[in-house]
Amino acid sequence: MVRGISHGSTNGVAAFLNAEERIQLPSSPKGMKLNKPLVYSISDATQVLGIGRTTLYQLINDGKITSCKLGARTFIRHEDLVAFVEQCHQEV
Repeated sequence: MVRGISHGSTNGVAAFLNAEERIQLPSSPKGMKLNKPLVYSISDATQVLGIGRTTLYQLINDGKITSCKLGARTFIRHEDLVAFVEQCHQEV
């Protein structure tokens, strides 16, 4: 079990899937409506999942969460976080 993610509760999954509502994102470009972020920074992903940076980097290194690099920054796609949480939920 990953700390911060409850395997036995569907409320945890629902809360995660709606987490983008709790994260304040910068304004979108003119005329562009974003209902959810395309990618999360490491900091944002740790807040959404409720885990620490070390745990998140361990999940990335173990191949459980896919990340991408842009220059020196690491990002995680929204879809990859959803897939990880759904996989955790299915393992229960």
